[in-house]
Amino acid sequence: MQDIRALLAAGIPVIAAVGGVEISENDAGTSVAAFSSRGLAIGGGLKPELVAPGVAVPTSEPGRAEDGDVRFGTVSGTSAAAAVAAGAAAVLAQGRTRSRASDLIGLLTGSARRRDLDAAASGAGLLDLRSAVQQEIAVEPATVSFGVPGRSFAELERTVRVHNVSTRALTVSIQTLALAPKGVELTIEPRRLRIGAGRTATVVLRADTSELSGQAGAATGELVLAVSESSEVHVPWAVAVPAPTTDLLTRVSLRTAAGGRVSDATPAVLGLVAGALIPTPGPQVRPVDVLEVQLRRRNGELIGVLVRRREVLPGRYTFGLTGRGPRGERLRRGSYVVRIVARPGDGTRQQVEDLSYQVR
Repeated sequence: MQDIRALLAAGIPVIAAVGGVEISENDAGTSVAAFSSRGLAIGGGLKPELVAPGVAVPTSEPGRAEDGDVRFGTVSGTSAAAAVAAGAAAVLAQGRTRSRASDLIGLLTGSARRRDLDAAASGAGLLDLRSAVQQEIAVEPATVSFGVPGRSFAELERTVRVHNVSTRALTVSIQTLALAPKGVELTIEPRRLRIGAGRTATVVLRADTSELSGQAGAATGELVLAVSESSEVHVPWAVAVPAPTTDLLTRVSLRTAAGGRVSDATPAVLGLVAGALIPTPGPQVRPVDVLEVQLRRRNGELIGVLVRRREVLPGRYTFGLTGRGPRGERLRRGSYVVRIVARPGDGTRQQVEDLSYQVR
């Protein structure tokens, strides 16, 4: 007790543990929860960039127990995992006061521990704050999306920036690790860097997709940056492989009220299903990048766009047509054409449906 009092008098914090602590291994801690999102985001990006504990996370609960003690419980869900990741980022920011937000993302993602080979489900892997604090380089972007190969070109190019956040000069060598490459060949230029303290170097990545597999899903891999006398940094990459023959515009119909008269009170109802869910080995979400409802004359001349929506997720959509034009003006009686255009953002074909539209 006298030793403790002496430490306290000297201003030295004292931490004491009371009671026994029992720690057991979480057998499910190496897998991604079933409720966690999987697959590529709109545009082919890897989401999430990393994963964090989100099942049975200990937390305090409102109120008190019957004996008056503070109540504790557990919570599960992606919101719990997001809170864990946000807390880790806050701790990292306290230790890296000069780091930018992009550096913090690069440090957390680059130091994550890979627990499986499915980058589309876990990004770079499991959050590891201890490794993030010790890491000396941050890569921007933290994950690399090559998007979708075009019909007229097979080589995709991206640039990453490697920032030395340490106080010493570093030698960095870069290799590539295939996870599910699907025929994609990655080249790196340059493969070896010498970066001064606080400086940044640029690396060009080229993905050759000429031998890309036709199986829908995602081609994935990692850049492995080996740093002299320090831990490796991992940067996952992905190339989206969409199903080429998927219909992104189905079940299109245009219904009018009895009598066929269209007005603000009795609009014609345009219904359609946009986008699709593809049951590939890992379910693939096919959104529509741009969905347009165009008004045209019978000869095909464009009058204007009635509706334009961007980044439309798969689902059923309904629009009311009131007999007015694109600027709100009343249309003259007669026959028109309503054209629905679904443009995917992945380089595959756009789809068009025409419907006859009568204004009386």
